Amino acid sequence: MGLGAAELDQLHALRSVFDERSDAIESALFETLASIPPLSERLGAPGVREFMHAVHRDYILSFTKRRFEGEEFVAPRRELGARLESLGIESHWVIRGYVVYFSLLAPVVTAALRDDADASSTLASLARRVALDVELVLDGYVGGQREAFATATDALTRQRRRLREDLTRGAEELREARAQAHLAGELASIGTLAAGLAHEIGTPMGVIQGHARILQQRPDAPDAAWRLQTIQDQITRISRIIRTLLGIASPQRRIHAALSLRPLIEESLEFVGERLREQGITVTLEMGRVRDVLGDGERLQQLLLNLLLNAADAMPKGGRLCVGLREDDGEALVSVTDDGLGIEPQHLDRVFEPFFTTKEAGEGNGLGLMMCKRIVAEHGGTIAVESAPGAGTCFTIRLPFA
Repeated sequence: MGLGAAELDQLHALRSVFDERSDAIESALFETLASIPPLSERLGAPGVREFMHAVHRDYILSFTKRRFEGEEFVAPRRELGARLESLGIESHWVIRGYVVYFSLLAPVVTAALRDDADASSTLASLARRVALDVELVLDGYVGGQREAFATATDALTRQRRRLREDLTRGAEELREARAQAHLAGELASIGTLAAGLAHEIGTPMGVIQGHARILQQRPDAPDAAWRLQTIQDQITRISRIIRTLLGIASPQRRIHAALSLRPLIEESLEFVGERLREQGITVTLEMGRVRDVLGDGERLQQLLLNLLLNAADAMPKGGRLCVGLREDDGEALVSVTDDGLGIEPQHLDRVFEPFFTTKEAGEGNGLGLMMCKRIVAEHGGTIAVESAPGAGTCFTIRLPFA
């Protein structure tokens, strides 16, 4: 994994940081995983929360140890894999759980090392250290499934036996064998949500590990600064996905400020302006004088950005985007209209459902429009959609005045 003495020293320096934030990280981890429907039932089983709480503090501090004590280091991780398998948690969720775990640790490290020039290097070391635990936990997980796999086909059995023998080979063969073992363990359908989330989070993790490995081999390379910035950008991307999941599970926020929607709309368009110009999308504003609404500016901007980015996705080859604002029947009415691909009639009733998406796996996780509906509901308003294939889409938001 490329963890030398210098990398282990970097991780050891994080011990007090992890010790202080242990309980908060454990709570955030559990709440994040519990907000995902395929996991919520499993994590609600008796003893699961107590088990996580009992082992969490010692486990998070284990990332900061300078020495690996042979079997004393390996055995508990394999036992953890067997324990997760006995609780009925499927192997792909074990991997994604570790991805979420790293995504919660990364902002803590970034905040603690805000003024440290080695912050990116420390994050790269932490990513490799987490990857080492994933390898060992999956080894124990596969061992715990041997009885279940006994009923598989003869071809699958031969493949698994061959994979176990390959575990003693070099690092490249080891990674390939792990990937095949994971595929062999996928005995149930992951579904659209799982595929989307795996790609959403797995892609930046792969980018981080790839650049970190190159930087370790060539720390003085002329493109080192660019690679470090890429690592930071990918960590930000992962954190944004996790914040979206946490936002779904978190309680409603207090809405307390009178806001003018016009500057909020104009600022949101500035944020996505570069992308709209690159795609050849022409923007038209039809905004009249509208009284203030009572709301949360950050949440309303999240709503607007989601709708604007969805419109851009619907017009990959360019088009026209019209954003309107006016008073209608005693309410503020905001409209976002595109002339893009449109939505099939059978999908219109489902676009606000959690985790429903018509995009390819990895291009969307089905959380955006669900969050839009929730934000509008928090503000006492409504959101509606009109669309037809090839004729574009119009989202209409109604919000009460302050």
